[in-house]
Amino acid sequence: SLSLKLFDQLIKPICMYGSELWGPDCINMRKPGEDKLFSKFDKLNCEKIHLSFCRYILGVHRKAQNSAVTGELGRAPLGIDVVANILMYKKHLESKPSNSLLGESLSICENNNSRYMSWSKSYNKIEQLVSQSSGLQCIKSRSRKGIKCILEKMYSKFWSEKLRHERKMRMYRMIKSRLYLEDYLSIPNAKHRKALTRLRISAHNLPIERGRYLRPPIPVNERLCTQCNNVCIGDDFHFLMECSMFNNDRQKLFDELYTLCPQLSNLQLIERFLYLLTASGNIIKSVAAFVHDNLP
Repeated sequence: SLSLKLFDQLIKPICMYGSELWGPDCINMRKPGEDKLFSKFDKLNCEKIHLSFCRYILGVHRKAQNSAVTGELGRAPLGIDVVANILMYKKHLESKPSNSLLGESLSICENNNSRYMSWSKSYNKIEQLVSQSSGLQCIKSRSRKGIKCILEKMYSKFWSEKLRHERKMRMYRMIKSRLYLEDYLSIPNAKHRKALTRLRISAHNLPIERGRYLRPPIPVNERLCTQCNNVCIGDDFHFLMECSMFNNDRQKLFDELYTLCPQLSNLQLIERFLYLLTASGNIIKSVAAFVHDNLP
């Protein structure tokens, strides 16, 4: 949380500098659509910096899924700030006298009949889209904080929908459905914390992921565990709950967890797996230590 605060106070203002002017051209809403607006955010240079920083503090590689990276940290894209800046800047321009430099610039921009996309045309498309998607007739009447709140709610729905259709996130969908900062990220031991993140968002070297990047890719049902004699797919569940290679360490882990949470033994195997990845306190610390010691 401190790292994110430092980013927002020291780096984000530099990334956002002049965004009310370059934003419309970079977002370039020639084809309106809420999904297209949010999809363009990942391609903004400022968002590439943002995602790179998020991966750095999580300790995951560059192939980690963007939706999972932002999901763990509860982060909305910087494109939301860009859009809010654009909408607020139009209000600022309209407040200027028509004979002022800014007032005349706005008038020339709005009366430009060129076939090229002007700042004013791009602004109108963005404002129309946000107004329609939010159900508000006049988005300009809102404060900057209000506009950001509306956009963040819209993005949260977009993020949830996007997560549903990403094949790589099949396990992540089982443990995450909302955009918020995970409690386990406050675990003091950075190595343990990062290892748990790698497991949760499938940014690891288990066969289920490694087989994806081989050429040609190995079919999912053939990405078998190489650590044990069981003919099982080497995925997150098998690693944490079944693989015989880690039986001794797993037994020690569960002996400790049953002391902390006796009812854990009454859960089905899949329920136990989901509980271990979403627990808190000393339980999640113990799970993170096990993952750090054994995850390839």
